[in-house]
Amino acid sequence: MSSSVLRDIGAIAFGLLFVIIGAALFGPTPWSAARLLRKGRRVTAMVVEARPGGSTDPNPGAYGIQRPYSPTVRLAFTLYGRELEKTLRLAEPGAEAGYEAGQQVDIYVGGRLRMRIRSDSEPNEHGDFEQVLGICFAFGGLLWIVFSSIVFAVGHPF
Repeated sequence: MSSSVLRDIGAIAFGLLFVIIGAALFGPTPWSAARLLRKGRRVTAMVVEARPGGSTDPNPGAYGIQRPYSPTVRLAFTLYGRELEKTLRLAEPGAEAGYEAGQQVDIYVGGRLRMRIRSDSEPNEHGDFEQVLGICFAFGGLLWIVFSSIVFAVGHPF
């Protein structure tokens, strides 16, 4: 293979890597949620607060954008001798009605650097930051693939 073909393949692989990372950050994948359920440490947590989902009020002085947000349940638990609180984002509107303050819930905890949680029934949706970051990664990877394809088709090296 010539070096230009290897360079093309490398550039496309680099772009695909960014698209895959973006897709993984955008939302919980079924395999990662299932792996956490299978391999995560089971802990009993106590519901601190359940909040309903909804949407934000639009700003009257700017563009009237309403941003939806998921219902959440704030959970307190002890892990490795530390008292922790994490938020479980629920996928279905109205799902927070099944949780009451003080209720015991079994959750699964995984990860060392960035702790992830889920319950038996809820995979824990990613938050807004992760979704925006995932979209940026995926879009950047797609732009990189298009840019590198055009540059290599024209014949100009980087």
